[in-house]
Amino acid sequence: MIKIQQEVDLLSGKLLRLDFRNGTENDSQYLTQKGFCVQADDLQLMDLGYYKLTHWARIDQQGGYFITRYKVGTQLWVQDNLPSSEQPSAEQPSYKRLDWDTILDKLTKNSQKDLSQKDLNATLSHSTSYLLEEQVYLQVDKKMLPLRIHLQLLPQQVHQKRLNQYRLKEGNRSKNQKPYATSVLKKRLAAYNIFLTNATDLSTESICQLYTLRWQVEILFKIWKSIFALNQVGKMSLARF
Repeated sequence: MIKIQQEVDLLSGKLLRLDFRNGTENDSQYLTQKGFCVQADDLQLMDLGYYKLTHWARIDQQGGYFITRYKVGTQLWVQDNLPSSEQPSAEQPSYKRLDWDTILDKLTKNSQKDLSQKDLNATLSHSTSYLLEEQVYLQVDKKMLPLRIHLQLLPQQVHQKRLNQYRLKEGNRSKNQKPYATSVLKKRLAAYNIFLTNATDLSTESICQLYTLRWQVEILFKIWKSIFALNQVGKMSLARF
């Protein structure tokens, strides 16, 4: 079994990297061993398989940008001693943990209108009332990396689909496996698309649109399987493959 790692430049359509790896290797291990090409002003789009905090810090240090989905359980921080604009503070900034209740309540207040669920689902796709952007920090190697977190409220049927997937995962476990239960917070956050980025000039709407471009990579893999039947290739040497 092999795993194919590829990096594509979406603007030019060029394949920047194509690596054949052990099929059991974790994607984050690949980042540790190989990494990806990072240049100033690059924008990298990554799925949760490449969720690695040190990689994001390296992108930021080299003047690049990234957009990633948020993985529930990652500790986020907010600044606790924000100075007023009139009296700048000389104190070192202090931080406190992000309070999800505060964030979600703020988004709920933004979206509270006299709408039926049917009207809400129709409105979500084009209303900025259901989007929220906040300044947060991520601790990487004892340093605070400033990021923006973006939330997009999803239609109820999408939220329900995610909850159904969680239930299937919980139930699809053998007697030898440890019981698994989805956390209350994860179920609550399933009602949103949540992204982290260091691109401070992009709106939440732009972030959501840009992240959909990542599917070009998935489409390419589908072509390899459906048209080239790559997953049905017989045993042969790597050079011939």
